[in-house]
Amino acid sequence: MKSDMLLDLARPHLERNDLGVGHTERVLDISRMYFQRPYGRDEFVDAIAILHDIGGPSIREQYKNGPGIARNLMELLQFSEEEIQEACEIIGAHHDRTEHPTEEFSILYDSDQMAKLTCEEFPHYEAEGTDWENVIMNMYHKSAQDIARKWLSERRGNESE
Repeated sequence: MKSDMLLDLARPHLERNDLGVGHTERVLDISRMYFQRPYGRDEFVDAIAILHDIGGPSIREQYKNGPGIARNLMELLQFSEEEIQEACEIIGAHHDRTEHPTEEFSILYDSDQMAKLTCEEFPHYEAEGTDWENVIMNMYHKSAQDIARKWLSERRGNESE
């Protein structure tokens, strides 16, 4: 499967990020478990989930370096030029909430935001003072918002134990 090979190729780049490869794996898992992907686009959605943070730990580095690294890795695995171009555009703007996103972009965006509410990441973002209501309201899918609210309630409920 291309996604397994792509994750192996991306791993050295992703290990430099603050939340490491674990974040990427969580985003990938969330995108698979909670979203209906466009027909025939499973490998592509997996690819953008794997590569979204590839450029470095900061958003600036991800936007600057990510598309080039993603292009090289996707070419190695013989993705089509159209898929590579689309992936590079998404990777170069994946933190920006756009008005009319593609379904693939909205799946990545929501999965990335939902990962912040996982057991592994929540303490990090909570300590930063994340505005959870803003995070949730900016998600594209109502189903993602509902799951995020449930997870937030669970995390906050666990804090008092």
